[in-house]
Amino acid sequence: MRVVALPLLAICQLVCASPCKPSSSTTIVSSSTIGDETETSTTFFTESMSIPFVSSSTIANEAETSTTFFTESTAVSETETASGSTTDVTSETATSTILINTSNAEPTTLATSTAERTTTTTVAAAPTNVITNPGFESADTAPWYTLGNRGVFSIALADSHSGLFSGHLYAAGFTGPVVLGVDHPVDSSLIKADTEYHYSIWIKTSAAVNCQSRKITCGAGGGYISNSDWAGPYNEWTEFTMSCTWSQAFLDMVPSIQIRAECEGLEFYVDDAVLIEAN
Repeated sequence: MRVVALPLLAICQLVCASPCKPSSSTTIVSSSTIGDETETSTTFFTESMSIPFVSSSTIANEAETSTTFFTESTAVSETETASGSTTDVTSETATSTILINTSNAEPTTLATSTAERTTTTTVAAAPTNVITNPGFESADTAPWYTLGNRGVFSIALADSHSGLFSGHLYAAGFTGPVVLGVDHPVDSSLIKADTEYHYSIWIKTSAAVNCQSRKITCGAGGGYISNSDWAGPYNEWTEFTMSCTWSQAFLDMVPSIQIRAECEGLEFYVDDAVLIEAN
């Protein structure tokens, strides 16, 4: 009986086994005796299993998929001794097939549009005060004048409602009540006919002797067409207000505002007169 070394079988086992798949080895030994000859047959089977291997990785928006298939490989080494003959059968060579599918998804960029909100604020223009010399800051009394040329109207430095100056009227020595006060003419081109205007003025009364009335008025041509009482506390700045409307006929007569009283004597300060179109 001859013993044949099996280096080829070892080589096949090394080739077919890999870390990625399990390998199995089966050894079958059989012996029989026929006549004077003994036949010994040794068969080695080395098998490798086919295991699909799938790996997948995703980075950001790129997806990559790899799939590997291994085909089954069988190595057979057979040594026979029969009737003095030796047959070596080592045949099948391991075959490995790798199929890799790779899918790359292009990165997707999402465009973002940011529009800044624009806020438009419309501010109505402040109405124009049509009084030429409302606060006496020019240190002059014009165009103010005294009604009937009674009394003295001058600039006051010691007392004002705001700013540096105010107007001051002093009228006294009359034997009975007379019309006393001041008048401020208004440019008729600045007034709209039949339109309501807001008239306000600050007055500080120092003396009012034997008065029958005290009024602020909207006038024309030296007279008045509407009025509101202005009698108030003494020696305190007090604001008085009223509404004024002029027809075109009164505008043609030169409109004006007035502080007017019927007294034997009168003294007051005046400041911050306003005549504006009503909203």
